[in-house]
Amino acid sequence: MAILLILAILIGLPPVFAGYYQLNLAETLQTGMEASLHYESAARLLPWRSGLYEMAALANRNEMERSMRLLLLAREKDTLSPAGQLALGDAYLANSNPQQAVEEWNDLFAREVEIQNSAVRLTQFHHQTGDYGAETKILQRWLILDPGNKVAGQKLGKLLASEGSPDALAVLQTATQDDPNSQLEPLVAALLESTSNRAYNLTRSGQALAGLGEWPLAEIAFQNAVNANAQYAEAWAWLGLARQQNQHKEALAALEKALQLQPNSPAIHTMLGTVLQQNGKLQEALEQFKIASQIEPENPAWWQAMGGALAPYDLPGAVQSYVHAIKLAPENASYWYALAVFCVENNAFLEEYGLSAALRAYALQPGNPDHMDILGRAQMAFGQTKEAEVMYKKAISASGPGNPTHIYMLHLGLLYLQTGREAEAKSTLIQVKTLDPAGIYGLQAKKLLERYFP
Repeated sequence: MAILLILAILIGLPPVFAGYYQLNLAETLQTGMEASLHYESAARLLPWRSGLYEMAALANRNEMERSMRLLLLAREKDTLSPAGQLALGDAYLANSNPQQAVEEWNDLFAREVEIQNSAVRLTQFHHQTGDYGAETKILQRWLILDPGNKVAGQKLGKLLASEGSPDALAVLQTATQDDPNSQLEPLVAALLESTSNRAYNLTRSGQALAGLGEWPLAEIAFQNAVNANAQYAEAWAWLGLARQQNQHKEALAALEKALQLQPNSPAIHTMLGTVLQQNGKLQEALEQFKIASQIEPENPAWWQAMGGALAPYDLPGAVQSYVHAIKLAPENASYWYALAVFCVENNAFLEEYGLSAALRAYALQPGNPDHMDILGRAQMAFGQTKEAEVMYKKAISASGPGNPTHIYMLHLGLLYLQTGREAEAKSTLIQVKTLDPAGIYGLQAKKLLERYFP
């Protein structure tokens, strides 16, 4: 009997040794596909260590289908941890099974484990799919579980503001407390303006949400505004802009309704012109801008809009519109900047207006990286490469959140190419591609790299 037991132990030892050897290799590597494969091998050789299947999945999550298989195996063996369940939801989503992903995250959230991570995933998913009711419920529960969570408060505050909820202001004030530079300050300010006019309040909230880039929520706010007062022209006009931004139908219909209600509003004519322009109806757009400038000829914004509409087919007419806008507001840097951009991008009137407009915009707002960049582009067009390089580098250094650093870097990379500085050009273009991998500037940098540095 003792001999049989010894034989059984001797036979079983090699797989055990191999299992611990695989585990040691995995723990040495810790992450990556190789580590994941070693963890999986160890799990098979050491069946009492079934938690290794989850470790194999978490070690490398680039191959989500494999991760899902390993995590489901861990669940079968009753060793799936909350972190593993969270990762399983991620794997489901990556494998085009969003409903199953939401079920996994909802289960975690309901059990009050992985609260932060599950809530972030759930709110992001519901926001992207436009299920704002579900998002609101998650956020409200999240704040009960974590009352001081500013991220949850800010998300909930924006949702409540789009609905015109009286609770929106208090939620946002708490969420932005001790943050004087909060991006949500315009929305808080709009809510503080609250009047007895619900349509007006919702329109102001919608405008603030649009300024934050929350166009779907802005559209909800504007729709609620016209529901509250179907005769409120401004709300209809903003609803049209939001629908256009969200690529929904009936954008023009909303703006036409606004114009029907208030035919002498230059702002509504301009908003209608903007949407017409975006839809390729340039002549109709120009007509709207002309009407706006006739109603309110002293407003430079309407003349600038007219310049943009004229630019595709009447460069002299366009430049005169930009110049007229500047004459009406000579100390406003934005009009000088718009003229400089027009001249540089159309390679027109650079001597007459382009460089001087860029210099003036920079002088009026010397800390604005966009103005540094356009001055660099104008200088580059005149062959002033040293001066342009200084401006591009200043723009990159001055960039902060919201500034398109990759655009400035692309212009610098083009300068390096033009002046034969290949090593610097290559390094700069690689950075652009990294910063904007799927954007038009990143793709342009990629093409330049392929062409000049194959």
